[in-house]
Amino acid sequence: MDDKNKDAKEEKTPEKVKEILDLEQSIKNYFDAIQAKKLEMTKQKDMVKDALLNDQTYFNHEEKIKEAKKIAEKTKSQIESTPAVITAKNEAKDLTAEIKEMQKNLSNYLLKYHQLSGQNRIAVHEGEEYDIVEEAKLVKSKRR
Repeated sequence: MDDKNKDAKEEKTPEKVKEILDLEQSIKNYFDAIQAKKLEMTKQKDMVKDALLNDQTYFNHEEKIKEAKKIAEKTKSQIESTPAVITAKNEAKDLTAEIKEMQKNLSNYLLKYHQLSGQNRIAVHEGEEYDIVEEAKLVKSKRR
């Protein structure tokens, strides 16, 4: 066991253990409550959708919209198949990938800056200060 893990284990006083257990229970409670709210939200949205689809006037309008969308999609497809648009879409895709990679690197630099300096704010340009924000979320584990 390395010194870092050893120190972390030694610091777990009964108060700290209780705090961790309470925090874990709060996380579980909030997670379950969010899941229940999402289920209820889905039910409510389905009720609204069913009410709309059972109305004949709304149904007729939706059919007209579908026909107009088909025409628009055909026109869009024709425009997107031109060489200039194909080139622009590919360039935008490449730029999106570059931006994503740059944002990942910036995030790593910000975390390191925060750890080393203890600062939660950084001035990027004169008069422009930004807060350094860390965000955590639950992602289902892939191990079984």
